[in-house]
Amino acid sequence: KELIRTLQSLACGKVKILLKIPKGKNINTTDLFMINQVQIKETSEENKIIHKNIQKDRAFETQATIVRIMKVKKKCNHTELVQTTINVLKQRGITSVEEVELAIEKLLEKEYIEKEGSPIVRR
Repeated sequence: KELIRTLQSLACGKVKILLKIPKGKNINTTDLFMINQVQIKETSEENKIIHKNIQKDRAFETQATIVRIMKVKKKCNHTELVQTTINVLKQRGITSVEEVELAIEKLLEKEYIEKEGSPIVRR
């Protein structure tokens, strides 16, 4: 009886969490139940916010990867650093050279790394 009441509230309430075949208020042992898959549509504004957050996360991940590489190598040629960073981040998704260049510039501004002529050095 408790199961029937629970199924009835899930299938016949205001918000139908379960779909019942055949439709109706009475529950029989032969009735078939399925999960009601409600599609929540994202607005374009939410989509933009999500995309912006993903871009920020990628930028931080790229910067963290560069710092980890520089901790190991201490000194590194610019092109070698870019290539190594792309190879490490390739597993996580597509990273462009422009994103890596931007991350290097941010780290130079924050003084996490510095340029000594041609090679880049970790501080």
